Amino acid sequence: MNVLLIHREERLRAILETALAGKGFCFFETNDSRRAAFKLSLLRFQAIILDEALPETEGCSFLKRLADDFPEIPVVFLVENPGGQVAKMAMDLGAFSVLPKPLHPFNLMQILAAANLKNQNCCCNSVSDDSAMPFVSKNARPKFVRQTGFSSSAASL
Repeated sequence: MNVLLIHREERLRAILETALAGKGFCFFETNDSRRAAFKLSLLRFQAIILDEALPETEGCSFLKRLADDFPEIPVVFLVENPGGQVAKMAMDLGAFSVLPKPLHPFNLMQILAAANLKNQNCCCNSVSDDSAMPFVSKNARPKFVRQTGFSSSAASL
């Protein structure tokens, strides 16, 4: 599963890539929206992880652009305050999920699995444990099935 990680902090990008390596995720990372747009023009992604604060633009502005240009790619939006106005705006703009920072890799892995299943058009429409799932957009129709056979790879441009 190709995942584009757009976050200003290199340390967090490295932690997430390390934590999820070997679990079927191939991370492509960047710290700004301009580079992210370039990578989106070259590769096919199954999910995008987007920070609310980017160096040159607000995350919600870039989220709107992503929703307009790539509506089929689920976007996981990272926020400081998951109950705040930015989180609500992200959901209204079409974020697949909103996760609080600091980010726990287990929660992210669950959301990415749901995003992957959304891309596969799975017919199951329920989540087995809502307590383990942070905000997920009702429009996203999260679905879970057991997945095995993940391969390990990581890359960056």
